[in-house]
Amino acid sequence: MRWFSIVMMGCWLVCAGCLSMSNGKPDGAPLAPDLPETHSGAQLRPGLTINVQVLVTGQKEIDEKNRRISESGSITLPLVGEIRVADLTISEAQILLKTAYSKVYVAPQVIVECLMESGETAVSPWGHVTVLGRVNKPGQVNMPATRELTVSRAIQLAGGLNSSARSEAIRVTRTRAGDTEQFEVDLDKIGKSGKTKDDIRLMPGDVVYVPEAVL
Repeated sequence: MRWFSIVMMGCWLVCAGCLSMSNGKPDGAPLAPDLPETHSGAQLRPGLTINVQVLVTGQKEIDEKNRRISESGSITLPLVGEIRVADLTISEAQILLKTAYSKVYVAPQVIVECLMESGETAVSPWGHVTVLGRVNKPGQVNMPATRELTVSRAIQLAGGLNSSARSEAIRVTRTRAGDTEQFEVDLDKIGKSGKTKDDIRLMPGDVVYVPEAVL
């Protein structure tokens, strides 16, 4: 019986080793961070600016910042030259660049970040929300590449609440497939309780309205 237990333990260790190598990397090797699934529908396009980093065994070998995608849809990077990235998602661009840099480095990790521009005419490929009412800069607020934009953050990007705002009765209107929903957010309560989960995560097309305080 003891001999049987030793054999079974050996088989289990071999299987575990196989599983740890199933992703094509040795166990313990650094992995590039996973990107949110929400990137899958957003495509890079000419005019957008991206950052590209290439890491090898955790060391940064390439760090190209503010690389604007040309009208032809390409960027030029050290060692690999011109690469077309337009019409690709960020995840797809990372895979493409990893393939290119694999001809130069052993097991490179590639991280691509899309930058939002600060001008009012800049358009985010991930859409925008609209902030209206008692804020200092009402209008459109771009969705970031992470697609993580809360009510409080959107208001902050819209210049913050003005002196006449009613921060405990902010309304969010969301329309999807012809159906409209409304939510109410109490920023005062969130601030006092620390329950950030009540700070609603916005979706592209949402409208945030900050009413005037009742005198």
